[in-house]
Amino acid sequence: MNLGKLTHYFLGLILLLAACDESAEEPVLQEPDLTVKNGILHFKDLKTFEAYMNTFNEMNDTERLDFLSSIGFVNTLYAKIQSLENSAQPSDNELDVPDPAFSMILNEEGLYSIGDMIHKITDKEEIMVEQEAYAANMDWSGVAATKKIPIYFGENDYSHSQNLDNARKDDPIKLEPYDGDFVTATGGRIRGIRHLSAHIISWNRTYFAYASAGLRIKGRKKDGRKWRDDKMHYAAISYLANATIITPNGTRIAQPDKTGRKDGRDKKSISKTIYSSPGIDHKFDEVRFDADFTYEDDGYERVFLNNQIFILDL
Repeated sequence: MNLGKLTHYFLGLILLLAACDESAEEPVLQEPDLTVKNGILHFKDLKTFEAYMNTFNEMNDTERLDFLSSIGFVNTLYAKIQSLENSAQPSDNELDVPDPAFSMILNEEGLYSIGDMIHKITDKEEIMVEQEAYAANMDWSGVAATKKIPIYFGENDYSHSQNLDNARKDDPIKLEPYDGDFVTATGGRIRGIRHLSAHIISWNRTYFAYASAGLRIKGRKKDGRKWRDDKMHYAAISYLANATIITPNGTRIAQPDKTGRKDGRDKKSISKTIYSSPGIDHKFDEVRFDADFTYEDDGYERVFLNNQIFILDL
C-alpha cells in the first residue's frame, strides 16, 4: 500500500465517520478527525479513536510507518521501536508496549489524546488530564491528574510459556536459542553460543478504551558485558488462539478461534496482535495461545521452539 493509496484510504475513512454523524448537518469548520498537536496524536472523539484503531490493526509495519510520516507524527513510540540503532541501549524505565497499533498512537512519553483529554500510559496505569491544563505549561509533571485508571493485565501477561521448564529466575522471558533452548530441524540442540538471546512474551492488556492480546519475539545480543536489542536475521511466530471477550455490561462472548503466522527478516522484534477491541470497558479473558517460534541470527542454523502454551486469564 503506497502513500497515495494510504491517503485515499484514510480520506474514505474520514468521509465514512462524517456520514455516520447524523447531527452534523453542514461540514463547516469541523475539527479534523486526527491531528498532531504539540507532538501528541489527537483523536477528535472516542468514535474516531475506535475507527482508527481498527484500521491501524489491519496495517503492516511499512504501512504504519508511511501513514505516520504522512501526518507528520515523527516522535511516535512505534517509530522509535522500529528504528532503534544497533548500538542503542534501552533504558530500564523505558515504556514497553508490545501491541504495534497501540504503540503507534503514543509519543515517546506515552501520551495521546481523545477529545479534550490528554492520556499518559505508564507501566501500571493510564492517567488523564484536561487538554487545556496540559497546554498551559506543556509539562506533564506540573498538571494534576483528572483521572487515573489501572491497566488491567491478564494473568501471566509478560511472562513465559506455561510449559517451559528452564526459564531463568533473573529474566523469565529470556531464552538462548543457541545454548539449548531451541532445537534444530532434526531435533538436535546447539550448545555454547551465549551472546544471542530471544525474548518471548505473551500479553493481555486492557487500557481505558482499548484491549488486546498477542505474542512477541525480540532479539538481543551481548557485546562485552552489555546486552542490547538486536536485529534478528529471521524470526517467526505461528499460533492457534482462542479467547472470550467481556463486554461493558458483563456479557461474555467466545471469540472465533484464530490461526496465523507472522515472520520477518532483519527485525528487532516480531509482534502479533491476535485479538483486539477498541472501546471502553472491553476485556479479554480465557485467552490461550498455542505457539511455535522460529529464530535465526549471526549466520547460525535456523532453530525452533514449538508447542508453547500461553494462558492469560483475567
